[in-house]
Amino acid sequence: MERHSPAFYSVFLHGMLIVFAALVFFLATENRRLEAQQADQRVSRLTTGDVIPTVRVHELAGGESDLRLDDGGRDTVAMVFTTTCPVCDDNLSRWVDLYERQADKHDFVAIGLGEPQAVQAFVAENKLPFRVVTPESRAEFSRGYGIKGVPKTILVGPDGRVKKFQVGRLSGW
Repeated sequence: MERHSPAFYSVFLHGMLIVFAALVFFLATENRRLEAQQADQRVSRLTTGDVIPTVRVHELAGGESDLRLDDGGRDTVAMVFTTTCPVCDDNLSRWVDLYERQADKHDFVAIGLGEPQAVQAFVAENKLPFRVVTPESRAEFSRGYGIKGVPKTILVGPDGRVKKFQVGRLSGW
């Protein structure tokens, strides 16, 4: 039976200590990353009953304004899209149909998440009949409206609280 020298045990123990320290460092870093991700999800997740904040927007007709979804005295349908999203493009006919059926009961606003010029061209090409705006700060807008993906359709009551929302293809509205 072969016996190892004390130097062998010393090197082995130091090696194990380094592996253990690396593992602790990795787990601590991963834990911080997961906590940050969970905090981000809590901040940006939209649920029924949430109050939609006022955000600064660029009007496609020109100028800037504060987008408030609680000042019309009736429900507002907010539609969030990008000009490069195929599902958003598919939703256009559904949103126009919803607008044509419900314009007398609800206010409508579409929020284009893109450069104002690209959104303007998109609106002109698709002849959208409702008000379209672009947010001044996409990051602030996305946090306030809980935008994690598009398209997103949000029904907001006159009190500014979310009544209903749907991410993806619009159905059942």
